[in-house]
Amino acid sequence: MALGSVASDGGSNGTGEQAYVDGGRYHLLTALPSVKDGKVAYAKLWPVKGQYKLDVELLDTRTGKTNILPQKAAVNGLGQTGLSKTHVISWLADEVEDAGQMAVRRANHDGSKLLDLSPETGDKALIAFDLTASEEAVTVNSQLPDTQYRDETLPKLWQFEVAGTREGERVSCNRGDQLYAGADTGRRVVWIDGTTSNTDLVLRDRPAGRC
Repeated sequence: MALGSVASDGGSNGTGEQAYVDGGRYHLLTALPSVKDGKVAYAKLWPVKGQYKLDVELLDTRTGKTNILPQKAAVNGLGQTGLSKTHVISWLADEVEDAGQMAVRRANHDGSKLLDLSPETGDKALIAFDLTASEEAVTVNSQLPDTQYRDETLPKLWQFEVAGTREGERVSCNRGDQLYAGADTGRRVVWIDGTTSNTDLVLRDRPAGRC
């Protein structure tokens, strides 16, 4: 799989030039993209010293330059990326053989100030499978494995400040599924909610807190 991009000249229209972010090379895989202000973040599977390696890469379509974001250890899996114009990138990282927990991680665009907003290990680790990011917050979808439907093991939304100054909070305490979130400005989030046994589009300006 290879991702395509459209180059920008910094204006409103861009140059219209289309290209693969990885050059379309057969030995590379790129997926799980996020786009903001002419930059594209994505997961990349590529050969390094004879072995394949998973990384998160950032492409600036204006300059054509790319850089690999740092990891704390070799990763077994990567999840969705999220990008903001304040030079912060968020992604899901799996570095430990466990029950599926993933770290929620962010760094500046240049790779500095790497920080786990949510750890992969410990009681507060999430089995996360999707995220969406604004300038202020990262909203993460998480679900616990179960053999039957229960409220506490249905997909739920958690939100973390990009600054990493406070612990994660539940976006909503509603019973039922919470899926397909989209970040707006600030801490506002819209998502598909199954609380009423129907499919509702729900908007909330800030997280509910501890449920």
